[in-house]
Amino acid sequence: MPRPRLVLAALLAAAACAALAQPPNHSVTLAVQAGAGKEGSSRSALLGAATWLEGDFEAIAWLGMGSAPRTDERAADLAVTPAAGLRWAPDLWRWRPIVEVECGLVLPVGGWGEAQPTAAGRAGVEVFLRTDLSLGAGMGARWIATLGWSPEGTLGARLYF
Repeated sequence: MPRPRLVLAALLAAAACAALAQPPNHSVTLAVQAGAGKEGSSRSALLGAATWLEGDFEAIAWLGMGSAPRTDERAADLAVTPAAGLRWAPDLWRWRPIVEVECGLVLPVGGWGEAQPTAAGRAGVEVFLRTDLSLGAGMGARWIATLGWSPEGTLGARLYF
């Protein structure tokens, strides 16, 4: 008859999931973002880059291109938004919580106005499909100088290298 400790060790070894290796230090993200505010809805395509700083923190840089909401004075127009910030993503195996803060500028492309400062904060989750590929989703709020605060959601894929 097998020993109880040996049986327990075999059961624990069989039930253990495969450990994910630590992701590399740099990443590139493609994402879509949607928001709704007093002035209407907005949608953006985002390209992001991140690099590990220390502990669970990363520096992030975003370049967004999207539609600026229509107002009473003008139609919807195109805007480019460069931004930079910090991302906190503790290494908790395959699923990781995410908290991000960023600041940047909304730069109108169609000549409809001046550059507007912007800031955003969001929280979400990232799931690793492989060691170097993850999907993420988050909800948060964005502030634009003349429009105030509005909710936004983000969905994206991140490639680590």
